[in-house]
Amino acid sequence: MSASNEENHFLKNLRKCSNDQTFHFSEGNLSNSNDIINSLDQIQWTNLTSLDLSSNKLRDITLLTYADKLEILNLSNNFLNNVSSVIGCKSLISLDISKNDIHELPELNRLPFLEKLNASHNPLASISGLWGCMNLRYLDMTSCHLTSSILTGLNHNEIQLGAINPLETTNTLLIYLKEKNLFDKLQPTLLGIPNLRLLNLSDNPQIFHILTYQFNRNEWCSIQTNLYNKDSLHNPSTNDPSGYGLLPTNIEYLNLQKCNIHFINGLTLMKRLHTLNLSQNQIIDDQALM
Repeated sequence: MSASNEENHFLKNLRKCSNDQTFHFSEGNLSNSNDIINSLDQIQWTNLTSLDLSSNKLRDITLLTYADKLEILNLSNNFLNNVSSVIGCKSLISLDISKNDIHELPELNRLPFLEKLNASHNPLASISGLWGCMNLRYLDMTSCHLTSSILTGLNHNEIQLGAINPLETTNTLLIYLKEKNLFDKLQPTLLGIPNLRLLNLSDNPQIFHILTYQFNRNEWCSIQTNLYNKDSLHNPSTNDPSGYGLLPTNIEYLNLQKCNIHFINGLTLMKRLHTLNLSQNQIIDDQALM
């Protein structure tokens, strides 16, 4: 079937979505026909619950604005740099936006049912849109150019003002934040996903401090005021006197392969962890595994 005929076949079938709940059009050629993309705006999405548009060279997904009953959406391997239109898909449970050119995640906390997100292989510069994803349980951000500053929720430019490698060590960062009156701005985004169970951060070599951050009780109370109380979020570990790190303590599966990690003392905080991948790192102190 020629590309043109294939597109027409796709459009014909998608127009029947009022009766069908699932449609797959992976590895198509949608981007080459503006007429067809424009026509998709007229589609009746009434009962569509699952849609696969992966590998289609898509650059625009405004066509999804009215797909408010979609539960499963695959947009992987396209040319997307903005996926804010998915916010209109209020029923989304599973979202795959991997292998695109996305620099900033939209406010995914506006998707109340979202449980699974694959954002891997994107050049992410901000993940603040994840804050408040109360039902998110699965998160994959493999190879996303993540850094320590992104995970702390700080503006990269802020922590560089007058500082020499402020993220070189954990103590250096905390001292720097207090001296610059920036500690109250510390918003570790992943802590705003309280029900997260599976986290894949592999192949992000600039997050090598992820398991060395540990705040004392007073520091954590300051973060709590800024994070949880601000948005009325519930944090089940607020009474834990042992200390707090950058990762939710409820995580059960953690993949930190190829993250240039040397120290792992923060693992002692993760009491529910049962599967851990630290391969292809250079662990110096492994006592946390004892």
